[in-house]
Amino acid sequence: MSEIQTKNWLNKSEEEVISKLGQSKRKEILESGYKLLFDFSTYRVPYNSNYRPSSPSYNVVDNQGRRIGTQTNTNTVTTSYANPLLETVSQKVLEFYFDNNKKVSYVFALGYPDSIRYELRRK
Repeated sequence: MSEIQTKNWLNKSEEEVISKLGQSKRKEILESGYKLLFDFSTYRVPYNSNYRPSSPSYNVVDNQGRRIGTQTNTNTVTTSYANPLLETVSQKVLEFYFDNNKKVSYVFALGYPDSIRYELRRK
């Protein structure tokens, strides 16, 4: 997939990449330029008998301010990069390598399918 992504993003500026993908997780300076890391992976908190993640609870109130119940957020999937307490569910990472002119020279894609090709069915 790196080859396909490189063809799609070759010679694009940093502004174009950020406008399409959002803010990067990390920027690293290299000898030939710099690298931007975009992490779209999915993580979860592993279940451990000694550690249970706390779910924030919110008081549900009506329009007059009276408490009518409690709602608990049970979503444990997060997208935090390189946190050792989290277990990776689905890893999807894009690393954009830029030259000194701030143009994309290469893209490294991890976790993206590169063997799927869609073709029209013959009728």
